[in-house]
Amino acid sequence: MNDDILIRYIQGKLSEAEREAVVAWIEEDPANRARFERLQLDDTFSGLQLPELSEEEAVERLAAAGWPGEASGRRVAVRWLRILTRVAAILLIPLAVAGALVIGKKNAEIARLNTAMTAERVVPIQEDASWLYTVNSGVKGDVTLPDGSRVRLNSASTLRCPDRFAAESRVVELSGEGFFEVVGNPDWPMYVKTAKGVTVKVTGTKFNVSAYENDTAMKLTLVEGNVTVIHDATDRQYAVRPNEEMVFYGQDKAAPVKKEVDVQPAIAWKDGILLFENMPMPEVVKRLERWYGVFITVQDPSIMAMNFTASFESESLSQVLQLLRITSQIDYRIDGRQVFLSRK
Repeated sequence: MNDDILIRYIQGKLSEAEREAVVAWIEEDPANRARFERLQLDDTFSGLQLPELSEEEAVERLAAAGWPGEASGRRVAVRWLRILTRVAAILLIPLAVAGALVIGKKNAEIARLNTAMTAERVVPIQEDASWLYTVNSGVKGDVTLPDGSRVRLNSASTLRCPDRFAAESRVVELSGEGFFEVVGNPDWPMYVKTAKGVTVKVTGTKFNVSAYENDTAMKLTLVEGNVTVIHDATDRQYAVRPNEEMVFYGQDKAAPVKKEVDVQPAIAWKDGILLFENMPMPEVVKRLERWYGVFITVQDPSIMAMNFTASFESESLSQVLQLLRITSQIDYRIDGRQVFLSRK
C-alpha cells in the first residue's frame, strides 16, 4: 500500500470500496497500522508548525505595529519573541486537541468499516433441520447435497447438511476428510465449517479438505476455482488459488502455511489409492486405522520415529503390513481388528 493512497484516505478522498481496502490493509499487520498512524500524525500536524522569524524580521514587524523605536527595539523584540513563542505554544494546544479529534474520528471510521467487514465475514448459521452423514472407518461414501453439489467422504468422516439450503448461503459441517465438487453460483456461497475451527467459503470449485479432530492440522488443497478460508477465532480471510495447499496448525491465531503443490497426492484417496510420501509413522498409523477400520498398537516407541513411503491400490491390510515389514524392519501381528507393531 503506497503512502499516496494512505494520505488520500486520511484526507477523505477515497471511495467506500477504496476505504475498505485500506482498512483491511491496516488490520492485516501491526506494522501496517503503525505506518498508517505515523502518516496520520504527519498529515494532521503538517500545517501547525509556525515559520521561524529572524530577529530583524521581528523588529520590523513590531515597529510596523507601533512598538518602541530603534534604540530599544531590539531588546523589546527579543522580549516579545519570547512572549510570542509562549502564545504560539498555548495556541498549539487546542490545535493539537483538534488534531487528536481528527485522528480519533478517522480511527472510529476504521473501527466502523472493520466491524462491517467482520460482520460480512461471520459464517452464517444454518437453522433448517439437518441430516448427519457418517462414513465408518474402512469405507468411503458419496453424498449429493440439496443444490446438486457432490462430496466424497473419506473413512471415519461425518458431514452435516440441511434438508434444503437457505436462500442466502449454503452451510455444511465436516469432521474428517472430504473431496468437494461445488455447483457454481457466485451469489450463493457455500460455507464448509470444519471441526478444526476453520471455515471454507466457496462459490463453485473442486477442493479437498482434511480436518480430522485428532489430527494436529487442517489441510485444504484446491484443485480448481477459488476459495476463501476463514479462521473462525479471528475472522481473518485467506485466499487460495488452484494448485495451492493451505495448512492451519491448531486453532490459535498463528497464520496458516500456504504453498504450491502437486494436488494428486492429496486427492489420491478418493480413487482408492493409499499413498504415503515420506510420511511420519504417527500419521501412517492413523491413516491405516481409518483406511482399514482397525486399531493399531505400537509396542516399540522407536517405530514412531520412522518415515514410510509407498503406494497401494486395492491391497489388503496384510499386504500393506508385509511391505512395511520388508522396508522398515517392523514386525506385525493381527488379532481380529487389533494390529500390533513391534521391531524385528
